[in-house]
Order: sequence, then C-alpha cells, then structure tokens
Amino acid sequence: MVAALRELRDPFGWALAALALLANVVLRVGWLKAVLVALVVLAVRAGAGMLWPKPKQPPPPPPRGQLKSGTKLTRRELEVAALIAGHTNKEIGRLLVPKVQETGVDKHVANIMDKLNVNTRAEIAVWYERHTASSEPK
Repeated sequence: MVAALRELRDPFGWALAALALLANVVLRVGWLKAVLVALVVLAVRAGAGMLWPKPKQPPPPPPRGQLKSGTKLTRRELEVAALIAGHTNKEIGRLLVPKVQETGVDKHVANIMDKLNVNTRAEIAVWYERHTASSEPK
C-alpha cells in the first residue's frame, strides 16, 4: 500500500496521466473516455508500484578518515580501507562514489598493503580502526 501511495505522489505519474488525457482530447475521443484513460494510467502506475517496489538504496559509506600527518594513503585509499572490513572488492566498488570496477579496488587494496607493509585485509581493517580512533578530535 505504501508503494502505491508513493506512486500516486510521484509528479511523473501525474504528468503521464495528463499527457494521456490531452492526447485523447486531441484525438477527439471524448472527455469521459479521456478521463477514464488517465485514471487507468494512474491505476497502472499504482499497481506497478505495489508489484515492483523501488530497490533499496545501498547504505552510505562510513565517514572518511582524517588524513594524519605522515599518512601515505590517498583519500580514495582511505575510503577503500574504511569499507574493507565486511565487504568484497566488488561490493566496495559499488559503494564508492564514483563507482570503481573490481579490478580498480584490487589495485587500491594492493597499494594499501604495500604502503602500510601489511599482508592481509584484516590488518588493513585493524590499521583503519586505529587510525580513525587516534585522529578523532577531542
């Protein structure tokens, strides 16, 4: 029901119904039939909203870590480090804005490992947690 109401509040649906009404009036179908067609358009949009609800938005990425003096990571590498715990490279690529292909995330992870001199993703996650905890303002 919520999805149907969302579709009925959508201005695009109303514009589509108005265009259908106008097209039928121009074609001289008659006012009653034109209004019925417009109502059918709105009913179809509401029904489609109930059958095919809009997909959920992905969760926003965690807040960016602050660059500490002496940190060699770029801002993008910090974003990847923030998402590395609990996400695959493909998921990280989808969460980044602008999106990055999985191979690009692979390269970022490899660069992070090289710069931090670590060997696992878990070590990156631990480093990021320590890094953000020590850079929070007091």
